[in-house]
Amino acid sequence: MRSPSHAASQRFPACGRVSPMTALAGLLAAGLFVYLIYALVKPEKF
Repeated sequence: MRSPSHAASQRFPACGRVSPMTALAGLLAAGLFVYLIYALVKPEKF
């Protein structure tokens, strides 16, 4: 029987790198967050 840590290590490789798709999703989320905060602060521009 395998330990739970073995299953987690197969799902998330510990190579320390971020995949390009994850980086793109992070940048998109950060950009959307900044846009929404700006729209809350300056609603007259929209």
